[in-house]
Amino acid sequence: MQVAVIGTGRMGPALAQALSERGHTVVAQVGRPSAAFWAALQAEAIVDFSHAAQTEAVVQASLERNLILVTGTTGWQAQEERLRAWAQQLPHPRWTWSSNFSRGLLLFQLMLQTLQQHPDLLEGWDTALIEIHHHRKKDAPSGTALRLHAILPALRGITSLRVGEVVGQHQYLFSALGEELTLLHRAYDRLVFARGAVWALERLAARPAPFVGPWERLLLTEAAP
Repeated sequence: MQVAVIGTGRMGPALAQALSERGHTVVAQVGRPSAAFWAALQAEAIVDFSHAAQTEAVVQASLERNLILVTGTTGWQAQEERLRAWAQQLPHPRWTWSSNFSRGLLLFQLMLQTLQQHPDLLEGWDTALIEIHHHRKKDAPSGTALRLHAILPALRGITSLRVGEVVGQHQYLFSALGEELTLLHRAYDRLVFARGAVWALERLAARPAPFVGPWERLLLTEAAP
């Protein structure tokens, strides 16, 4: 596929590598796409890992041009419902998003969903959710932590730490009288997120339009939306 990457931060090189590994061509890579960028663009898909302030503009410009869109930007969750409703009014949108494209984190999420379906198993357990990221990450709690908390609310809430060069760590603690359980996901390399985003892009490209939804829905279901 001919893919344009929006975002020139630390994820930029990882996305270029992950796309190349899978035989895709990066036709453009910009931080802030201008009107001239959109006018000249020759691409089949957009992968956006930029800034929440421009998410709405990227979504609209991409989908109005019938481009496949994968959004990995964080911090735009407050706009999700409105943008989803707008996109679903288009004839052939193909758009998926996630605050964390790690497949390991997807397994973490499935584990919490299983526990959520059996509340009796959690009687007598105290719970807490801790997330740690590098000191440059601005949003706290992380979008991933908010998503995990929405699946299974932690009684002690979310604790966010911003320290050093930690790529990403999410830990869900369960504590009861005489025993403890910990679910822990730790990312060591940004390529984890980049490869997951490319995996989602390929699945989205193979699926007939329309599709508008988070990547877990894209990957875990094959039925038409």
